[in-house]
Amino acid sequence: KNLVRPLFLTFDQCMMTSSAVKINALSALLTIPPTAAAAAAAAPSLLPPSPVAILTHGASGDATTGCLPLYASLLAASDVACLRLTCKSSSVAVRAAALREAAAYAERELKAPRIALGGHSMGARAACLAAAAEMKEEKEKGSKEEKRGRLSAVFLSSFPLHAPGKGATGPFRDEALLDLFEENRENEEEGGIKVVVARGSRDAFSSDEPWRELRAKVESLCSTSSPSSKNSFAVFDVEGGDHGLKCSQANGGEAAAAAAIGRAVEAVAEALLLEGGRGGGEREEEGVPKTKKRRRRE
Repeated sequence: KNLVRPLFLTFDQCMMTSSAVKINALSALLTIPPTAAAAAAAAPSLLPPSPVAILTHGASGDATTGCLPLYASLLAASDVACLRLTCKSSSVAVRAAALREAAAYAERELKAPRIALGGHSMGARAACLAAAAEMKEEKEKGSKEEKRGRLSAVFLSSFPLHAPGKGATGPFRDEALLDLFEENRENEEEGGIKVVVARGSRDAFSSDEPWRELRAKVESLCSTSSPSSKNSFAVFDVEGGDHGLKCSQANGGEAAAAAAIGRAVEAVAEALLLEGGRGGGEREEEGVPKTKKRRRRE
């Protein structure tokens, strides 16, 4: 069984642009993979390090609602720990800062070698901002010794491209996603990251036409980069799925949604566990020589 630990995290200050924002009462749930849970049960003070996916919720809800518990369970089954963060702020920028602080916590306290950032709806927008800021900071570091390179993937669940009913007119909230890919393109020499999207085909926040246009822009950015960047963007459509990725029985119901979601989560896990990054190389296995050494995500 997975081990789920409640955490109460107090982040004193999250620095953003020219001001410091104080975030109070952040809570989180840490889901630990079965193998690590067994080791922790034998030695409670020791938690074997594993990659960590840090996810946060949409405008409403918390770490226990929507698809987040399912994501955590699926990730743990793939030997990836999941830190589900509750942040009630209505500011996307504040949530992005909270994700970055949670990433620092995972690296410092959980000894996570690699990290994914993600979220559902508003949480997905926050993950884009946080990941872009992480990559920009890495790029500005002077020497390779200073660079951590801990970020391996971004998981966007039901990215909210526009408000419901505004698919034809907008405004469209695509800047965060496009900025993320601009940073990722500039960061190719450091390995780049994998961006995984799970989207319902009936999502009222992501109509087909504006989504196709956004997807074309992203794929254009990927195609003008290095050959490996063509694998940096993966979209998993939940046919008939709504903003919560729920399907009607006519579209296959829960089983159809679970299958598509499972493939998306598997892509995130692979980005964290595979040697060579972004869909290439060998999975790390104990006792198996590494044929292609990847930069350590520390």
